Amino acid sequence: ATIDLAGAESGQIDAVAAAIGEDADRVSAITNLSLTSAQDGVEMASLFGKVEDGSVAVDASGLGQAQLSQIVVDLAKVSGITNLTLSSDQTVAEMSALFGLYADDSATVAVDAAGMAQGQLDQLVTNIARVSGITNLSLDLTDGQEVVPSETADITTLLAKADGASVNASN
Repeated sequence: ATIDLAGAESGQIDAVAAAIGEDADRVSAITNLSLTSAQDGVEMASLFGKVEDGSVAVDASGLGQAQLSQIVVDLAKVSGITNLTLSSDQTVAEMSALFGLYADDSATVAVDAAGMAQGQLDQLVTNIARVSGITNLSLDLTDGQEVVPSETADITTLLAKADGASVNASN
């Protein structure tokens, strides 16, 4: 059966995912799928398996690491993503893939930079035009303990988007 999920509530979407999980042949295709934080990573994987490429809208408000990781796995299925917040939970590759969902340089991705490593900070710099703001940015310039972007000039780029950043410049 082909299931049209236009306007479906989260409970209905979850029921379809459960049906696919019990017997994948029950559902041949899904149309008009929109995903939210109500679906976990396992449910998302089941649902993504039944949709066409470029057909799933994602509202990323409140999505956790496992959900965002599943979206990256099935990235070709996603038509667009809104309300995305990235954190240190995403790998550099995942961050790159998620930023890639934005076709233009509209600043719409929020970032919680707490605990981010150099590679993640570099990914923010690369996609800074897509970043709406950065919270919890902490840079450490202490010799041997550096947690900063690869290029010194990029520190200014990050600080320009940061709200209340912390910088340790002691030696």
